[in-house]
Amino acid sequence: MTSNIPADVAPSETPGATQRLPAAFHWLWAAHGVSVFGSLVTRAALPFTAVLALHASAGQMAMLGGASLAASLLVGLWAGAWVDRTARRPLMIGCDLVRAALLATIPIAAVTEHLNLTLLIAVMFLTGAFDTLFDLARNAYVPGLVGEHRLVDANARLSATSSAVEVSGFGIAGWLVQWLTGPITVALDAISFVVSALLLAGIRGAEPRPEHRTHAGSFRGWREEVREGLVATYHDPLQRGLAIGDACLNFTFGIFTACYILFVTRDLALGTGPLGMVFAMGGVSGLVASSLAPQLGQRLGVGRAMVLGLAVSTFGLLLAAFAPPHAVAIALTLLVAQQLVGDGGWALYMIHSSTLRMARAPEALRGRIGSASNTLSMATRIGGIAMGGLLGDRLGLRTLIGAGAFATLVASVVLFRSAAGRVQNPFAVAAE
Repeated sequence: MTSNIPADVAPSETPGATQRLPAAFHWLWAAHGVSVFGSLVTRAALPFTAVLALHASAGQMAMLGGASLAASLLVGLWAGAWVDRTARRPLMIGCDLVRAALLATIPIAAVTEHLNLTLLIAVMFLTGAFDTLFDLARNAYVPGLVGEHRLVDANARLSATSSAVEVSGFGIAGWLVQWLTGPITVALDAISFVVSALLLAGIRGAEPRPEHRTHAGSFRGWREEVREGLVATYHDPLQRGLAIGDACLNFTFGIFTACYILFVTRDLALGTGPLGMVFAMGGVSGLVASSLAPQLGQRLGVGRAMVLGLAVSTFGLLLAAFAPPHAVAIALTLLVAQQLVGDGGWALYMIHSSTLRMARAPEALRGRIGSASNTLSMATRIGGIAMGGLLGDRLGLRTLIGAGAFATLVASVVLFRSAAGRVQNPFAVAAE
């Protein structure tokens, strides 16, 4: 398997060598940080705008919250085919500029008094679609940019940046909305995507042209390319194991998303102030786990590091499920422990699963294999959200969070027994 590394940024390397990441990666890294920060601001600013400016109902808020997930599910497979038929860096720049234009419609509509909930939902849906396309393109682009034997370090840095931004992003977004209003805050996010595009434009080095495909411009061509990605994912035991692990983790995350806020505010009667500090701890643990991930991968092997991440996430969910009502100090302690343990485990798993998926996938199929896994993950996440919404009041929120922990435990056992769970070095299996 070839890595297609631009000649001006990729010195020769040997497996296991410790080398600095190329300068080109730092442009991508900076663009990633700016983009993630902007996206976090939007995720807070759009719901605040819907509630404060448009007085949205609970049903309307559910539609707004589900729009991005629905977009990722609907366009994911086709986006993967697009990623594999075009150069990735120009595609990422285009995604940034389109997202900036979409978000700019919000403050313009507010100033002209045409802001409405339909527009917010449409913008959330379309930006979610381009978020998916951007993420798939970035994941397919990174291996050729840094070289396969530096993937763990690159993915760890990207994950650490996401965690660091998470610590501050949501809190800053709340203050920005309070000081500037929601639409103006969204305008700042639009600017962040322009900055991200400019940073990506600073990367030097030409990408190889994608291979020519028969019927590339027809619906038949798109359908055939999507099928190739699904078949490649299913028939490769490593990719199949990773897809199942991701799906189980996202199913649990869906349940957690639907139940957690109600659980901590209604069942545990905790205030929003302490909860904001609890949420920030998740970013801290993700940052720590990202810094430790390369060393743990070398010591345990990539497969066992992923299993450890899932097992730790299971333990974190159980800590939350056992948080008692009418005992604020104990409940907060367990919730903080859940964030520290659970989010750290999630980060550890995702760093190594992403590395193994990238290293294992052939260059021509990276976008489609990534999109197959992403689409399955989004489907199971939506299923988890639906399950939490439908059964939360019937079975109890605490019970459902415990069920999510059980699903993650099953995933860790399945992964432990799978081919992916036995991988020591992802680069040793990359060319098989």
